[in-house]
Amino acid sequence: MKKFVFESYLGLCFFVILIGFILSANFIPIQDIELHTTKELVVFTSEVAINYPLGQALICSAILVLVVTSLYKIVQSLRKKEAKPLLLPFIILVTAIIIGKLTISFGYLF
Repeated sequence: MKKFVFESYLGLCFFVILIGFILSANFIPIQDIELHTTKELVVFTSEVAINYPLGQALICSAILVLVVTSLYKIVQSLRKKEAKPLLLPFIILVTAIIIGKLTISFGYLF
């Protein structure tokens, strides 16, 4: 995969994650948020968000594309035995995994 195509995927994925977050975010303030359970917060967020299911689907698909593209780039770099180009896909892969873990731990994913 050429470098330009790889960078295009990265830019597109981060843009899709941003759009997904905007679609699934709750822009209405909640008072006493610590009094509510996680399930209540997810239900409330899904009711008042612009389009909660679409936003979550966009975030999940963008993270999946980031992970698959980064793994492909890492495998391709290992086959060519290049050490320098390996750093960027590895950082992106770790970032995508961290974003996925954070969204799951806060209860934003299905």
